[in-house]
Amino acid sequence: MASKININLDTSKENYLVTKCKQNDNLTLEAFIYENGLALDLTNKTITIQALKSDNTYIIQNTDIVKENNKINAELDRDFSRVPGTTKIEIVLVESSKQNTTFSFYLEVVASVIRGAVQSSNTATILEALDNKIIEAGQVKQETEELIESGGAAKKEDIININASLEQITKYEVEKFPSIGNEIDDTLRIRRAIASVENGEVIFSSKTYKTSLKIEFNKSNTIYRGIGGTNLISIADDFPFIISGTDIVIEGITFKQMNSTTIYKASIEFAPNTKRVLIRNCKFIGENSRINISNLGISDITITNCYFEGSRYGILVNEKSSDMRRLNIVNNIFLNMIGDAIELNTPNTRGVGLKEVVVTGNIMQRDLRYMVANNILLGEPNNKNAGHAFGASGLSDAVISNNVIDGFYWSGIDLEDESERVVITGNKIKNCYGDAVAWAKGKNYKKNDMVKSNGNIYLAQTDGIAGETMPIHTSGENSDGGVIWLYLIQALNNFPSFPTGINIQDASFVTINNNICEQTGFSGIVLENRQGYVGSDDGIGNTYVATISGNVLEKSINGIYVATAGNCEISITGNTCSLNSNAGIYVRRTTSSISYNDNMLAENTYGFYLDEVYAEAIFSNNVISRNINAIGLSDNVNRGGARFNKLTGFNIINTKSGGNTGNQEMFTLGKFAKGTVSMTSRSNTNDYVNKIWEVTWDGTTLNQTQVYSYINGHVSYAAITMVGDKLNCSITNNGATNNVEISLVFDGIMYIR
Repeated sequence: MASKININLDTSKENYLVTKCKQNDNLTLEAFIYENGLALDLTNKTITIQALKSDNTYIIQNTDIVKENNKINAELDRDFSRVPGTTKIEIVLVESSKQNTTFSFYLEVVASVIRGAVQSSNTATILEALDNKIIEAGQVKQETEELIESGGAAKKEDIININASLEQITKYEVEKFPSIGNEIDDTLRIRRAIASVENGEVIFSSKTYKTSLKIEFNKSNTIYRGIGGTNLISIADDFPFIISGTDIVIEGITFKQMNSTTIYKASIEFAPNTKRVLIRNCKFIGENSRINISNLGISDITITNCYFEGSRYGILVNEKSSDMRRLNIVNNIFLNMIGDAIELNTPNTRGVGLKEVVVTGNIMQRDLRYMVANNILLGEPNNKNAGHAFGASGLSDAVISNNVIDGFYWSGIDLEDESERVVITGNKIKNCYGDAVAWAKGKNYKKNDMVKSNGNIYLAQTDGIAGETMPIHTSGENSDGGVIWLYLIQALNNFPSFPTGINIQDASFVTINNNICEQTGFSGIVLENRQGYVGSDDGIGNTYVATISGNVLEKSINGIYVATAGNCEISITGNTCSLNSNAGIYVRRTTSSISYNDNMLAENTYGFYLDEVYAEAIFSNNVISRNINAIGLSDNVNRGGARFNKLTGFNIINTKSGGNTGNQEMFTLGKFAKGTVSMTSRSNTNDYVNKIWEVTWDGTTLNQTQVYSYINGHVSYAAITMVGDKLNCSITNNGATNNVEISLVFDGIMYIR
């Protein structure tokens, strides 16, 4: 249950209000906003919550915020309570390009007893860049509305000139340009309206306009505005709507392309050298309705508050736009996309391609049942790789932040092919389902689990343990004897086998922090270069720098999967990986040195799993708790004796329970280990054990020297021993009537075979 912050703020009065929470608490904010003591109407205001934490890192949140009259309700990002100390918070209100910021209030974060030492990543410059990009994203809007409104954001000395400019603005309503002669649709009268305007507006009324030829929005310094539900429907078999020129605004229009036989043509295309365009509050409905950018010389494009539904792609930038600069995709909704919601494909040569990109505050969601019921394609024909929420290659200098992604069957975020200097932060990703797993009798399923059986896809309607009858029905619901299954569709051959929350392939200088990935198929995060993939020492990816920190990765096969080679610098720090069916962190085919520090790995099959590891890996201060196995080792670790791996400073905690325990397997000590082992045991009868041994393990013999012992209550025996290469412990408690809990910690140096 989230802690609730209740507060009253007046934009005209300085506040020194302080509220408290515990570190890592989930927080809900309820704020009432006033101006000069009167309730402030928030109806038309855009709201952003900004914070400065005690470690001088920033938070900028513009999602999960609901407004009603003068009240704001917000589910605050987890990062608000991550750092102990004083967090300074302010609320930014924007209406018609005018900003009004509340005075700050203060959140006192009280350190957690257990996780108090965990610090947030230093993302101040990253989020300052994001803030600057968001400001830049609104620049065209600001300039345009300064010409339409009273010029309030302008300097006083400019007001007279601005008002004079306002008088020169002309408005041309399409309805005042009637059809002539044998014109059977609206194509030519729309063209006549556009041809008439200079430095003004073209107004589309609240109706449906049908076009059969191209419409070019080709007048610079012009606004193309739909009023109260404008629909532009094209039957042109090509790009029906072309944007060209500079300083253009398109808003309030619904675009639909009908009857196109060329499936990769889109609703809107950008002509070469188009610059400074704002597309806002528009809708793109249907299979071939999207925004396409595929020419040179394009820059300063902002797409915001738009709605995309059932499109093959929502926004597509392809390799022909190799010199594009400054693209902002902000606060859009992408629903039930056939392929990718956002695909930015530019040349995969480092330093060449799309640069300076912000993708923030978008919602990307797919509902499989809805898509099946409405005959919407589930994937691109002949393209197994389509179906990311966000996909990019050759991308540079980008921020991907605070997006909500749900239900895509490939990756939530996919970054490939020599992309560099990219920050991925604050995103919430879940339900990347890929190819459904095979149904199995006796398996425990939850409602909405998806399986493949008899060549069909089924969705669980109830919780339960699967019975004996394999689902084979091709309509409606049926039970296997334990779980009720809803038939969805015949299994698609082009479904991927390895969906991922965040997939990084051959990218460098990548920061991935404070994301949440839940039920994302193969892994929450995949970090892989082609050298790691093929196990060679040449190819691309020789410089590979990445930081993965502060992410929460749950209920997938793996939390983090790493396969890298070459000259890499990788840090994996402060992540929480839990409830994954295989490993919290899976290390695969690595010939590069990687550090794993301060991670929490809990309730996975393996905490760490190491496979084909050839280089030094440094593990320190990780908490490995309640996993079936703390560390898993494949037979391929150091295959061929390439060189040993050095695991330094392990902090392993594995808890077993069960009365008088006998031998309990805890974790491997590898081929060689030297350090200390600490045992702590408790029972419900207040029996307590704390013992410390200095140990050396040479692969055959465990030498141990007890250096501390404290026993209280009914414990008569507490010891450690080796079985194979696994450290075991045992407790005899003559007084325990219920479970005995044992925690074992190894701290030292370990060599894996």
